[in-house]
Amino acid sequence: MAVTVEKINKWAEKDKTKKIVKALSSPSLDLRIAGIQALGTIDDEESLNTLIMVLRERDPVIRAAASEALGNLGNLRAKEFVRKLSVNDDDKNVREKALGAVNKLQEVQVEVEQEVK
Repeated sequence: MAVTVEKINKWAEKDKTKKIVKALSSPSLDLRIAGIQALGTIDDEESLNTLIMVLRERDPVIRAAASEALGNLGNLRAKEFVRKLSVNDDDKNVREKALGAVNKLQEVQVEVEQEVK
């Protein structure tokens, strides 16, 4: 049974992280991006760790998608990884997506700090 974008989206609805992670090895850019976006909706350790690892991919489109997904995930542990990418990546689009993620994570951090007070 072939993996499709629709199937990945259904897995995301059901928090099927392991299946989505396997889809990231697809040669299809569309499926890989769909998998990355799906992981950005599942707040668990495996999604976070996988997205952080994907930031090291050679393809700038993949790095940009992972940056955006980490911003959407909202886990503050990703902040330093995307911050470094926002400053150091060779690709302008990757830097912009990573900066957007840093800003989202900064907003999350402010909300968390306000809740603590």
